[in-house]
Amino acid sequence: QKKYIRDFSAGNRHKVGIIAALLNRPELVILDDAFQHRYVEPWVNILLMDYNRPVYRDRLLPWGRLRDTRGQIDRANFVLVTKCPEDLNPLDMRIVRNSLGLYPYQSLYFSRMEQGEALPLFADRTEKRIRRGDRVIVMAGIADPGPLLHETGSRYDVVDTLIFNDHHTYRVSDIRKMEQLLGMYEDAVIVTTEKDAVKLTNRSRIPETVQRKLYYVPVQVSFVGDSEAEFLRQIELYVRTNQKYSVLHPE
Repeated sequence: QKKYIRDFSAGNRHKVGIIAALLNRPELVILDDAFQHRYVEPWVNILLMDYNRPVYRDRLLPWGRLRDTRGQIDRANFVLVTKCPEDLNPLDMRIVRNSLGLYPYQSLYFSRMEQGEALPLFADRTEKRIRRGDRVIVMAGIADPGPLLHETGSRYDVVDTLIFNDHHTYRVSDIRKMEQLLGMYEDAVIVTTEKDAVKLTNRSRIPETVQRKLYYVPVQVSFVGDSEAEFLRQIELYVRTNQKYSVLHPE
């Protein structure tokens, strides 16, 4: 019987996690949030930058949200600008490119997040779909709940919010807060993110009355200008070109 470490990212387990991931000889290992760790030397560095918080307008922690100096962007093979607005135009993209000052070996791509229709977290508990204008309570434990609040506010009647810190672990006290809010707004439902929904799938901890009113908003990432195919082609090229240098694929 095989045993797997499910969480490779927490605390001082990150080195053990990488080794454990290699034991099964995968063709590709994707590390999240590893750019600032100098001892990790990947084949490809993909740097994500929030369009609304570009690195050239941000500062290092604790005065800003940068975890590394701006000059380290030179180590990135790809820079992917995320959360771009719908009305992004070529001039906006040129301003970003010039502000970043990328080198010829670096590729720049733009993407946006598209939020879908809210779906029930426990589909077997309710068949009701939320209609435009329905009353909702927005709940999130993510770094930036702004886009969720904006999108749900444009579709539904947001009567209250329940906002937690990023990487929030839901506890019994949080479930009670949900019950209290649903008691205050009997005709409302709770809408949360896909990331938070994953943490709320243990139905044994959630009363059925709350299960019937828990919804999540699916999110899909799309590339601006139909550039997704070229992005994936370049990633595949990098991986195949560098396999011969990998301990996973000895010659």
